[in-house]
Amino acid sequence: MSPLSSRSRLGLGIAYAPQENVVFGELSVAENLWLHLPDQDATRYQAVLSEFPRLTERLRQRAGLLSGGERKLLSFARTLGLRAALSMLDEPTEGVQPENIDRMARLVNGLKATGRSFVVVEQNLSFVEMVADDVLVLDHGQAVLSGEMTALGRAAIERHLVV
Repeated sequence: MSPLSSRSRLGLGIAYAPQENVVFGELSVAENLWLHLPDQDATRYQAVLSEFPRLTERLRQRAGLLSGGERKLLSFARTLGLRAALSMLDEPTEGVQPENIDRMARLVNGLKATGRSFVVVEQNLSFVEMVADDVLVLDHGQAVLSGEMTALGRAAIERHLVV
């Protein structure tokens, strides 16, 4: 089986925000948002840009000049704007300021309420607590804990975390 292209995955209703290489640095912030879309329907980014006005201020700026956290926000915004049924977010909060992490959680929860689904790979347990319905804790690729977030609680998850 060969891997699916980004376009094919999106056609199946799957969007992905990678952990690394999250933006096209030579393109503007706006070009990063619109690059892969057939239209430039501004409403697709209205909610996320209102939460992150810094991105709106920098729409014409080259994305490579953004800070690491701002690049993560741009990748997050682009993924949400794809309107996929399933969005996969790989370490979305890495390098992101705490107040923006709260905004990210608010957006994810709002979209979950509309029926969209998320798979989030994340080490920031506070973010996990804010957005997760179910959790799966892996240790070296092996599942060591799984269940509903509310039933498991933070303490059970922390027992499996090592630094």
